[in-house]
Parts: sequence; C-alpha cells; structure tokens
Amino acid sequence: SIFQTSKMAKELTHTQLLERLRQAGEQGFNVLMEGPAGTGKTSLVQQVSKELGLRLKYYSASTLDPFVDLVGLPTPVTREDGTRALEFHRHEEINEAELVFFDELNRAHTKVLNAVLEMIQFQTINGDPLPKLKAVFAAINPSDGDYQVTDLDPALVDRFHVHLKFGNAPDRSWFVEKYGATGKALCDWWSVDLVPEQSRTISPRKLEHIAMLLGKGFDPADSIPEKNTKLPFHLLKERLHSPHAVLDIKDFVKEPDTFEKLVAQDQEMALRLIQLLPAMKPMQLFEVRMIILALPPELLARVNVDQIFMKRLYDGIGKKLGAAEKKVYRELVEEQLKGS
Repeated sequence: SIFQTSKMAKELTHTQLLERLRQAGEQGFNVLMEGPAGTGKTSLVQQVSKELGLRLKYYSASTLDPFVDLVGLPTPVTREDGTRALEFHRHEEINEAELVFFDELNRAHTKVLNAVLEMIQFQTINGDPLPKLKAVFAAINPSDGDYQVTDLDPALVDRFHVHLKFGNAPDRSWFVEKYGATGKALCDWWSVDLVPEQSRTISPRKLEHIAMLLGKGFDPADSIPEKNTKLPFHLLKERLHSPHAVLDIKDFVKEPDTFEKLVAQDQEMALRLIQLLPAMKPMQLFEVRMIILALPPELLARVNVDQIFMKRLYDGIGKKLGAAEKKVYRELVEEQLKGS
C-alpha cells in the first residue's frame, strides 16, 4: 500500500506528499500529518482541496472553543408541548464543509480532541450528522521537545487512515521556479553548508523569508530571531556571488518540467539554457527536449541554425522513442519556428 497507517511514514518529497494527499482526498481517507512548523502542510492541504473542488474548513486547533466553533452554542427553545430545552446551533460553515483541516491538533483542548474523534469516527458532532463531510485532515508538530505540544490519545491517532511525515528540507524545484538562481543557492546552502543542528532551525518558510529579504536588499541574517544562532551567512553570500550559483546543466536535466515553464517566461533563463546546450551529452539533450521546445520562437530559431546540434537532438529522440516520435518532435519544432 502507498499508505502507512501503523506508524508515521518515512519523510517524503513535496511532490510525493502532494500526491498522497490528493489520493486520500479522492478516496475520503482521514490524514494525520506530522512535521515541523513552516514545512508547507497547510499550503498543500489548501492546494489539494482546490484541485479536488472540495469545500475546505480550516481550524487552528490550538485556539478552538469546542462549543463556539464545533458543537454549537446552546440556545433555549420551547417545544410544542410547552417544555423548555436547549438546542445547539453551530456555524453553517461546518455543515457545508467537505474537507475539514485541524492545524496544530496536538495543541488542542481535550474537549476539542473528543469532538475531532467523533467527527472522524461517525461524521457527526454531538450526535448531529455532518451531511457533506468527506474527510478530516490534521497536522501536528513533533513531540521532540522543540514544541509545546502533548501526545495525542492513541485511540484518536488510530482513527486516521493515512499518516504522513513532513521533513524540514526545502522543495528545490519550487524555490528554483520562484527565485531562480537565488533559490538554487539557498537550497544548496541549506543542504551543504549547514550542519544538522543549524538546518533544523531553518524551515522552508524561513528560507523563503531569506529569499524575500535578499530580493529587497536586506541582510539575510535579519531573518533569524535567535541572536545566539551562528549561521554561515558568509557561505550563502559566496554562493550568491559565485558562478556556481548560476544554473548549470544538471539543474535543467533534473527538473525539466519546472524549466519548461520558466524558459517561456524568463529570457535570462532561456539564454542560459542556450549557452549550455552545446556542452550537453545526447542523453541530457533528450531529457531537456521539451524545455528546448518551450523556448520563445526567436530563441528557438537561434538554436535551429546549428544543424549538427539539431541532428544530435533528433537522433537522440529517435533512439530513445522511435522514428515516429522523432518525426512528431521535428514537426513541433517547425511549427514553433513559424512564429519567429
């Protein structure tokens, strides 16, 4: 099974986590996610709900009031026989929700946890059905001493079909797509220059803050609140001002889907690809074939002038995919060139 329910699964990549959440949402499985703050748990849930067209209700579990937010406020009513009673009236948003997400669940009050358990097990609150609820997702921070959290009741943990573990590593493809060479330098700095104790203090969210500061000319050290934390920002600055910070062949080869979108929008990135093409080996050319096709027509025309290079490209496609695909690709290039 792609799902692991007996214990927290091994740490997955951003793409793998997104796919697991998407599959769980489609099947109506309840999901418990564990990971440090700033690792993208909430944003992935929001993305999945949008992709699947599910109405999402988000709760910050640490601030929830079990009655005001979930069970409902007790309201006196008079029955037909004249007797008085209390009825609980809850917010309409919870009745309309198809996917409910409880963030920071292991900071919640016990009564909130009891309500969540009932929602997961019976799709009810205080015995009243939640007519549209398909699944419950929840996120917790690790109980490793770094966070003020409490362990969840095993009975509650056991009710989740899917358990996913979020790591602290940044999503390289996302950073490169959003911040280009700066994103690459930041990810290299995080993975190579920081020792484990340091990298644990820099979440993907904090790394994005550093990228934002750099873009506005701030000192990246300004993003770190702990004055006694000595991070090697001098190594980051060296990466940012080094030729090695510039995108190279392996970046394009490793993430062709990312760069296929980028070269069509960013002329500098497109020109960098053109610089690297002559040095690429046949298999590398095959891997970047769709990036080449995504080049703006006037830049693709510059590449097409080198007929020896184009022959290498077409031959590589033919060898890997066959003559028919080679012909289709050549026709696509010719179609693109009509706009140059």
